Amino acid sequence: MAERDLANRTLELLNKHFEVPEGIEDTAADDEDKARSLLVEVLTPVIRRMLDQSFEQLLNILYRIDLPEPKVISLLEESAPEQVAANLTAAIVDRQLEKIKLRERYRQSPD
Repeated sequence: MAERDLANRTLELLNKHFEVPEGIEDTAADDEDKARSLLVEVLTPVIRRMLDQSFEQLLNILYRIDLPEPKVISLLEESAPEQVAANLTAAIVDRQLEKIKLRERYRQSPD
């Protein structure tokens, strides 16, 4: 799968749960690391706002996207306060990337 396609599909999944800022329709990164960094950069302010204003809603979303509870607890308790949003965002993006890769791997090929 092309890296750009992977990043854009990840952005689509993220848009289902979070209000990703407008104008980020095409993550113009040519490799997965750059795409991941861009997604984390764009989503971190959204997660920071949710941590401050709608924590319960954020927890519900984390449950729906299947981010493991022990990982969430660890990130919330062990991250420096100024890094909580960025670290949580990175975990969210990584989970969404993982989902897309797994779906692609187990997709049935047409006969």
